[in-house]
Amino acid sequence: CISAFEFLLRADCGIIIVNKEDRVMRILLVEDEKNLSAAVCRLLHEERFVVDPVYTGPEGLDCALSGAYDAIILDVMLPGMDGYQVLKSIRKSSDCRGHGEYHKSVGDPVFL
Repeated sequence: CISAFEFLLRADCGIIIVNKEDRVMRILLVEDEKNLSAAVCRLLHEERFVVDPVYTGPEGLDCALSGAYDAIILDVMLPGMDGYQVLKSIRKSSDCRGHGEYHKSVGDPVFL
């Protein structure tokens, strides 16, 4: 078994990664460089991931808080707010929800 990070680095392995519910993983890609974003999306689509690209920190935060993603790939340098601020806001939002219950997106792997 390989980690999601190792899988992202080994694009030629031909393995479909599924989450606990046995469905294809949905990934949020937050990257402001549109050419790089398109290349990463293409690579992940070839491996049968569902990828939603966004291009700014605030867009990434809104999408991450939806709880719809199994993993988040987050650039550090983003317009609007940087990746560290986005991640901090996700974590802070989860602390305010319910009595210590974590928002789903906080349990998602986040790759900076």
